[in-house]
Amino acid sequence: MQKFISNAKINLFLKVLNKRKDNFHNIFSLFHKLDLCDYIYISENDTIEVKSNVEICDVSDNIAYKAALALNEYTGRNNTVLIEIDKQIPIGAGLGGGSSNAATTLIALNQVWNLNLTQTELLEIAANLGSDVPFFIYDKPALISGRGDIIEPIDLKIEAYYLLIYPNIPINTAQAYAMLKRDKNYKDSQVNIDSLKEKCLQCESYSNENILLVDKLNLQLENDFEEGICQSNNELYKLKEILNMLSNGYAAMTGSGSSFFALFDTLQQANQAKTHFQNTDYKVFVGKLTN
Repeated sequence: MQKFISNAKINLFLKVLNKRKDNFHNIFSLFHKLDLCDYIYISENDTIEVKSNVEICDVSDNIAYKAALALNEYTGRNNTVLIEIDKQIPIGAGLGGGSSNAATTLIALNQVWNLNLTQTELLEIAANLGSDVPFFIYDKPALISGRGDIIEPIDLKIEAYYLLIYPNIPINTAQAYAMLKRDKNYKDSQVNIDSLKEKCLQCESYSNENILLVDKLNLQLENDFEEGICQSNNELYKLKEILNMLSNGYAAMTGSGSSFFALFDTLQQANQAKTHFQNTDYKVFVGKLTN
């Protein structure tokens, strides 16, 4: 049995742009991995099988199972494996857990099955599994654009600790888009993508010389889904307000929700903020951004 780590991610910012002809929206976002992770165990088996510590309703719909099948189809082989997933990342929380599991399965089986596929080949397979999956093939933060399928890794070294809250309120992507707040005169030209990208590259340049602390990040943490979702749910609105207060404004929702995070310069600060939620039934995590 071999063990592999499958990291969660957050969106340091997420801009939702125009709706495309294929009914997907263009986005622009900055993805960053967390040390919060699932664990994937790979062992020999007579068939392709997936087990987990959480219920899997239909294994054929499991994205790790699909990843294994996709590798066999791509290579023309008929390999078998037992994939056991120890889920720690909340499901449907905007943290990319499923996409990360798929990418980690591709990386793991490429190694275990001795396929010797290149990163480019793994990215090709990953793109067919889901928009977020290719990001997890890389080992760096990345700027994400298009429908989520255009990935530009950047050397961003942020020395930051996070407090992550999942308030046990599932929000699927379709719901998030339905609640998206748009002024009737909204135009994509109002979103200065070039300026956002330039700020990211400035951060990258700075972090090549120094470890980038939160107060030097020079980015506004924001998520276009957040306003509509918080207006529809007062509990989430209050949660964001508390996190803003605790982190001096370095807080935002990640993905399509409903997880929120706040960033701090020290682990002690993050743990101190965590105490504000000790009497809730929220899933609360403290950790470090991974570089």
